[in-house]
Amino acid sequence: MFSVKNLQIVKYIGEGRFGKVYILLNTDDQQQYAVKISKQEFSSNIEKQSFSNSMTCWSKIENPTIMPLYAFFLFNFEE
Repeated sequence: MFSVKNLQIVKYIGEGRFGKVYILLNTDDQQQYAVKISKQEFSSNIEKQSFSNSMTCWSKIENPTIMPLYAFFLFNFEE
């Protein structure tokens, strides 16, 4: 189970157009995962819900040619 409190940043990998990528350690299972942190802005709650629904669908896909999505989190970032 993923929880933000159980994730530790191990290493910064790099930055692209849509965000920064890090290696994280899940302290529950001692597995490392790549995470992309993006400052996605939503213009409405409907847009935010649509994004959340899309990510939920993606997390259920089991296909060897598609990178699995284990979890996603939405935060409000203040500048």
